[in-house]
Amino acid sequence: MPLLLYAVIEGGEPGPELPSGVAGVTIQSMKASGLRCFYAAHRILLGFDPRETALEFHRVVQAIFRAADVIPFRFPTLLADETQLRSELQTRAAKYHEDLARVRGRVQMEIRIEFSNGGRDEARAKLSGAEYLRTRQSRQATLECVAAMLNRAVCGLLADWRQHELRDQLRCFALVGRTSVTEFERVLASAKIAPELRARISGPWPATAFFSEERENTPGAPMS
Repeated sequence: MPLLLYAVIEGGEPGPELPSGVAGVTIQSMKASGLRCFYAAHRILLGFDPRETALEFHRVVQAIFRAADVIPFRFPTLLADETQLRSELQTRAAKYHEDLARVRGRVQMEIRIEFSNGGRDEARAKLSGAEYLRTRQSRQATLECVAAMLNRAVCGLLADWRQHELRDQLRCFALVGRTSVTEFERVLASAKIAPELRARISGPWPATAFFSEERENTPGAPMS
């Protein structure tokens, strides 16, 4: 029977008590190579509301994350059966252990920095191509300056920091200790930024932005 994969943790202990998964199916776990993988057997995933099934999936992942450092799978990641699952865990065990060691005791906080108007006002729409490009570059430089300022403010709490540029927005990912989240939020809440900008903080989340890039497009690739 096909298996829907939820997450991997390190260690052989049974793991936390979990809510039912997608469509109310009971979560199971498998131990292999010093890892424990949480999964559920599904005959079919069709016919369910996509939004509700995604929420059910993430509820389970968050329950695991509250108890342990975790590598979550993208939804839906499916394998044929338990034989294939055990093989995947054994094959990728070294990389899973490496990623889990990198984020041990740490969580991911996200900061989205953007202009309050979203950067899509009518004035910009009337600019020529060259003017639009210069304006966009200037706005992006402003966002990066704010990111650098916030980075400096919390540098004493950081284990790592990464940034990802989007259209008129900058996503910053901070790797911080689980016990440092409250202080991280306190420091950023007191940071002063220009009124035309806003910085939205979310988390804590599993530290997916800090896993190995080599694991992209594999059955074990983390959620983004």
